[in-house]
Amino acid sequence: MTPDTMQHPLLPPLQTEGRFREARIEQQANALLGVSPREQRRLASLVNREAEEWVQEETLVCLLRALYRQGDRDSAWKFAEILVQRTAGFLARHTAVWHLPPRHIEECIRDTQEQLITELFNLSASAEFWEIRFWLCLKRRLLNVIQRYKRITEMEYHPNDAVTEEDEQTVDRLAALPDMKTLSSSARAEISDALAQLKEQERIAFYLFHYEDWGQQDIAERLQVSERTVRNLLTRAEKRLAEWREMAN
Repeated sequence: MTPDTMQHPLLPPLQTEGRFREARIEQQANALLGVSPREQRRLASLVNREAEEWVQEETLVCLLRALYRQGDRDSAWKFAEILVQRTAGFLARHTAVWHLPPRHIEECIRDTQEQLITELFNLSASAEFWEIRFWLCLKRRLLNVIQRYKRITEMEYHPNDAVTEEDEQTVDRLAALPDMKTLSSSARAEISDALAQLKEQERIAFYLFHYEDWGQQDIAERLQVSERTVRNLLTRAEKRLAEWREMAN
């Protein structure tokens, strides 16, 4: 670390009894807390992992949370952005191994990054392990997201479902809704075509919210995402449908 130091309180101990950060992580984090914000950002932005001054991911989490506790949200967010950038390649490589449908990969990575940011700013004891084993925490989070997307693929709502030889009882779910039964077959087909323009999670969220009167919290629990993500899904769905209507007319 360089001069230009500042007086700064040391990191507080972890809240969970029997859980400790590695000594080198605490030393590095406390050293960073003693230098200027400009020097903190310079060191955190190094890209050569072999460099002597390389800042570990666990250290960045400690630094981010220390600054966030002190009310320096702007600096905390800068370090969160650096961590998101550092993890982009890891998420892309590990998602590709699972051979998810191409349309799911971007959403899978985005959902994991959203959860990462939430955990970074979570100051409770439940999120402290990020300060001890960052990459293990991230891998676990990513695997949970991947498994959720696999389940969604299996159970997702398909507007154009039709009767097959394997299952003669399969019916179009839209047609089964009471308020849809009064519509003509052409009107039902038009609605099905419109919903088919949406991505899977958008379609599920839109269908449950508008046709089954589910609340956003219930949808979030069903999809295992945050309510904010559900709001984003509904907003994107409505935008896509508006664009579809404009093109259809």
